[in-house]
Amino acid sequence: MIYLTNKCIYYGLIFLIVLQSFIMDEKFLIAITGKSGVGKSVFSKELADTLNGELISFDKISHLSLENDEIKSKIRAVFGDEVFEKNAILRKKLGKIAFNDQNKLNFLNSISQEFMENYIDNLIQTSKKHYIILEYALLTKMKYFNFSNYKILIYASKTSRFDRLKLRDNVSEDYLELRENNLPDFDEKDFD
Repeated sequence: MIYLTNKCIYYGLIFLIVLQSFIMDEKFLIAITGKSGVGKSVFSKELADTLNGELISFDKISHLSLENDEIKSKIRAVFGDEVFEKNAILRKKLGKIAFNDQNKLNFLNSISQEFMENYIDNLIQTSKKHYIILEYALLTKMKYFNFSNYKILIYASKTSRFDRLKLRDNVSEDYLELRENNLPDFDEKDFD
């Protein structure tokens, strides 16, 4: 488990990753996950810059999936017009509904997953970089977690994460609790 406050651990991690990757000619996949607001994006960007790697942010790809007309049509059929403004999906409103209904959340995840996997598979396949950094809160639920050569769990206290998210996303504590309750629990033994 990585604690972001310790730079010695960060540089030790870089050393281990580079050392392990020397024995491989193919791409070296690094999975980075953790709860919302833990600092995955910041850490992943720093790691990608340090290793001159390709950063794949699953959140950004998930947001792209919500621009796909076929996916929008499926969302409209299940969630109705209330989650749309003109033809754009209101993500916070969609999330609030989905986080309160497990069936709708499962539906939403299933319709976006195929789009995301096709997009990510293409990014990995066409990347010219040796290191591919995969960053996503739900990464342990996707095929890429098991394919990764190195798995990193980033941790921060719930209080610090919620404080960060309230500022960054302008959301309420209640909304964050809903989101939190739908994130996976992590088992430290699954990580390097």
